[in-house]
Amino acid sequence: MKMYFCFKRTRLLDNSVRLERMGGNVDRSYQVCIETEEIGGQILNDLHSQRDQINASRNRVKFVNDRAVMVRIRVMYDESWGHIPKKGLIM
Repeated sequence: MKMYFCFKRTRLLDNSVRLERMGGNVDRSYQVCIETEEIGGQILNDLHSQRDQINASRNRVKFVNDRAVMVRIRVMYDESWGHIPKKGLIM
């Protein structure tokens, strides 16, 4: 009977060690989860900023393109009415 209790006690101690080890694993996993969430938030902020920069650049390119088209139309108009000599379109 004494051997049986000794065996049970050993198993109980082994299980206690395993539980402590698993608790540490859970703590580390939770910390990784928090760090991953923080990094993900930073990435989302960076992406938002980059989207704003891309949109601003796109708007500038569109504005410049629209202005260039207007200049081409004006040159074609002036050439057609003889206001300026024909030298070809500005490209």
